[in-house]
Amino acid sequence: MTGKRIVDMAMPLCFCLIAYSAVAEAGDMTAPLPVLQMNPLMLRYMGPTAADAFEVAGQGHHISIQEHYANIYLADRWPVPDRYLVDMELSVTDVALHASIGKLALRLDMPLQLSTGGWMDGLISGFHKIFHLPNENRRYRPNNSYAYTLTGAWNSHPGWELGNVLAGLQYPVLQGEHNALALLAGAKLPTASRQRGWGSGTWDTGIGLVDSFRSHAWFAHVEGWYFRPFGNDYVAFLKNRPYARISLSIGWQGRFFRPVSDRPFSFIIQSQGGMSPYRGNGMLIADQNPWLIAAGLRWQDSHKRDWLFSITENITQHSSQDISLDIGCAFG
Repeated sequence: MTGKRIVDMAMPLCFCLIAYSAVAEAGDMTAPLPVLQMNPLMLRYMGPTAADAFEVAGQGHHISIQEHYANIYLADRWPVPDRYLVDMELSVTDVALHASIGKLALRLDMPLQLSTGGWMDGLISGFHKIFHLPNENRRYRPNNSYAYTLTGAWNSHPGWELGNVLAGLQYPVLQGEHNALALLAGAKLPTASRQRGWGSGTWDTGIGLVDSFRSHAWFAHVEGWYFRPFGNDYVAFLKNRPYARISLSIGWQGRFFRPVSDRPFSFIIQSQGGMSPYRGNGMLIADQNPWLIAAGLRWQDSHKRDWLFSITENITQHSSQDISLDIGCAFG
């Protein structure tokens, strides 16, 4: 492994370590997990992380950082791919700016992406072998190699990329002790490179609704979105369509045992997915509806700083990442 590869892979972790020194005091242990759909084809379009309807305006300005790291291995045909091949590990470091104007909560997400050959292929293949799981044709390519190619449209190389910037707002419709409802809206700015396959070259808009529940130690969130790309993005043989996404989160919050550390924590299970913007194009890994399931833990350390860690696995093998890790923190 070269020194440059080590530095590239360590940089996303450094962002979170730097943020640790400035993490603000306790936030909300009941917020949903910030899970991303990490298939590069899906990242080209709008896909915001799940929201919490109890997050109301007036909480002041702050910054949050989430690090997403995924192993991805997809192709339209094996052993020789015909039109599409992606074999990489992808880091997305999402720096989000939060602000309030009246009742509106505003958010601007600026993702920084790093694609590499990675280091997890051998580990994942060994895990699949031990538990007799399908290995998704990994035997056809060397471990930790890189590819991101769509015939006639792009042929990307490993490296840093600016992702698509997302602008969003949240307006409270209902705020009660145990239930909250909020209207969501947003837009994707076409800031990622279309030439290298990371952006569609068009704006997307979306409107959504999130309903959040709290009852003693239990909590839940149900969220739905409808997305409409502004223009038709003809990439080789792929044409986009309006699409919808939904998310369901269920969690339990408590406190660590006093002999260990009497600090609050929560455990969350989350499933999310919906329509593909490529459905009807006839390429299975693109037009199959993407679905993910994640399990995560939020906790507060002895200095009243909040942390998040989650693991995400795909449900539909052809349209999403194999496995991804999420680490989050927020500071003001």
